[in-house]
Amino acid sequence: MSNTSSENLQNEILDKINHPKELEALYRKNQTEFHKTFNALYPQIADERAAQVWFERLNYQQESIQWIDKKDLLFILVSSFIAAAILKLPQLMKWDLPIFFTRNMALTIMPVIAIFFMWKNSFSLRKSIVPIFIFILAALYINLLPKTLTSDTINLVCIHLPLLLWMVIGFSFVGNDVKNNQLRMQYLRFNGDLVVIGAVLMLAGILFSGITIGLFSMINRKIVDFYVDNIALWGGAGIPILGTYIAYTHPQIINKISPLIAKIFTPIVLVMATSFLVSMVIIGKNPYNDREALMMFNLLLIGVMAIILFSLSEATKSGTQKINMIILCALAIVTALINIIALSAISFRLVEFGWTPNRVAVLGGNILIFIHLLLVTFRLFKSIKQMDELSKIENAIAGYLPVYGVWTMFIVLILPVLFSYK
Repeated sequence: MSNTSSENLQNEILDKINHPKELEALYRKNQTEFHKTFNALYPQIADERAAQVWFERLNYQQESIQWIDKKDLLFILVSSFIAAAILKLPQLMKWDLPIFFTRNMALTIMPVIAIFFMWKNSFSLRKSIVPIFIFILAALYINLLPKTLTSDTINLVCIHLPLLLWMVIGFSFVGNDVKNNQLRMQYLRFNGDLVVIGAVLMLAGILFSGITIGLFSMINRKIVDFYVDNIALWGGAGIPILGTYIAYTHPQIINKISPLIAKIFTPIVLVMATSFLVSMVIIGKNPYNDREALMMFNLLLIGVMAIILFSLSEATKSGTQKINMIILCALAIVTALINIIALSAISFRLVEFGWTPNRVAVLGGNILIFIHLLLVTFRLFKSIKQMDELSKIENAIAGYLPVYGVWTMFIVLILPVLFSYK
C-alpha cells in the first residue's frame, strides 16, 4: 500500500471511529491493511473508548492451552496402566481369550471414564455409589453367564451391555441434573468430539508404532511381539482415556472440526443413502429372503441414524443455516424409508421363520429408531419454517434417550431368560 493510500485509510479511520457500522465495513474491505494502519494510528486515538475496543479486538491473542496438570496426568497414567493390566490378565492366567474380551473389553475402559466425570463433577461419595455399583453388578453378571460363544442371547448381551454402560457414563457426565435435555445434548456432542480426537490419536499411535518398529528392524532387532504385547497394549488402553480428557477439558481444540465434519458428510451420506435405495430397486435385491441384505440394511440404518444425531447436535449448537436443515430433513426422510423396508423385512422373516432372539432384538431396535426418526423429522420440518424450533429438536433427540435405555435393559436382563440363554 502506498503512503497516500495509507494516509487516506488513516483519515477514514479517524472520521469513522465513532461510527461502528461504517468502521466495520471499512475493516472488512481489507482486514490486513486495516490492522496495520490502525496499530500505527492507535497512539493518537488511545483515549477513545471505541479505539480501545478495536485495539483489543485486533491484537487479542488467546492464551496458550494449559495442556495437563499433575493430577490429571497421574489419573491418565494410572488408569491406563490398570486398564492395560486387566487386558493382559487373561493371557497371563491362561483364560479363554475370546470369551474374556467379548465380555470385558468395555468394562476395562468405561468405568474409568465414568470415574473421571464423577471426579470432575465433584460427586459425593453417596452419589458415586450408584454408578460404581452398576459397573460391579455388570461385571459380575456378564461373567457369570454360561461360557459359550454360540448363544445368541448371550452374544446380544455382550453387544448391548456397553450401550447400557454408556448411559451410566452419561449419568456421570450430566451430574445432578439428569433430566436436563441440554446436558444430554452436550453429552452427545462430547461423544462426537471423542470419536474425532480418538481417531486422530489412533492414527498418531499407528504412525508412531510403524516408525518405531521400522527403526528397530533397521538394526536387526525384531520387537514386534514385545511392542504389541506391552507398549501398544498400554497405549491402546490409554487412547480412549486421553481422548476423553482432551475432549472434555479442551473442547476448543475440536469444536470447530466436528461441525465441519458434520457439514461435509451429511450431504455425502444423503447421496449415498439415496443411491443405495435406487440401486436396490434397479438390481432387485430382496432383503425379505436375503439375510445378509437385511443385515446391511440395519447396519446402514444405525450408521445413518448416528450421523443424523451427531449432525443435529452440532446444528442445534450453532444455529445452522436453513439449507443444512433441509439436507438433514431429507436425510431423515430417506433413513425413515430404509427403516420401513427393514421393518417390513424383519416382520416377514418373523412370520415366515419364527421368533428368535436376534429377530426380536432387531425388530424392537428398528421400531424404536423409526419412532425416534419420525419425531426428529417432524421437528426438522417445522424448523425449516421457524428456526426458533431448534430447541424442540434437542428435546426430540435428548428426551428419547431413556427409551433406548429401557430397551437395552430388556435385551440385557430379560431376553436371555425368555429364550433360556439360547
